[in-house]
Parts: sequence; C-alpha cells; structure tokens
Amino acid sequence: MPQKTLIVTDSHTGKRLDMFIAHFEAYSSRNRIQTFIKDGLALVNGKPEKPSYKVRAGYTVTLELPERKIREVLPENIPVHVGKITLTPLNNGHDIYL
Repeated sequence: MPQKTLIVTDSHTGKRLDMFIAHFEAYSSRNRIQTFIKDGLALVNGKPEKPSYKVRAGYTVTLELPERKIREVLPENIPVHVGKITLTPLNNGHDIYL
C-alpha cells in the first residue's frame, strides 16, 4: 500500500479529519475515506482517530491507502434489432454495421 504523509496547515485547522483527507484525495468518496479512518489506515500523529476528529496546524496525518483496482472495459459485439433489420457491429474500431 502506498503511504502518504500530510501536514495540517493553518488554513485546515479545525477541519474534521475526513474532510481534511478529502481535500487531498479528490478521487475518493468521503464514505470511503471514513472507512479508511475507521480501519486504522489514517493516523494523526501516529495514533488512530475518529473521522470527526478536529485536526490542528502542525499535525501529521499519515495515510496508507489501498491500491485502486484497475478495471478494464472491453467492447462486446451485441446485435441490435430495429424493426425487421438486424444491425451487427463489426468491432473493428469503426461505426460500421451489417
């Protein structure tokens, strides 16, 4: 798991821990971040805290975020029936139908 260290600045003082992390982890939902915190994957000054914990300037927040799964989306040939005509994609990267 990649580890990330964040230092709380004056502008983030008083923010909830989950909101502070969400500011830096834009691609993670707040719910997902709260789960990381509850699972002990986010530490404040080396200690686990609740998602509602208020951070202060100078605190160190360490994140150990799990690797994101890479999902591959592949095209699939699906015949389309329109009235009495059947359209079958050729799957050659072009919009050509038979």
